[in-house]
Amino acid sequence: KSIIMWKLTRDETNYGIPQRALRGHS
Repeated sequence: KSIIMWKLTRDETNYGIPQRALRGHS
């Protein structure tokens, strides 16, 4: 479970920002 949580946090930090920018820009 720790790995999943860590990966989720990492994904949100790495993809969370870019995804939001792309969605807002689109």
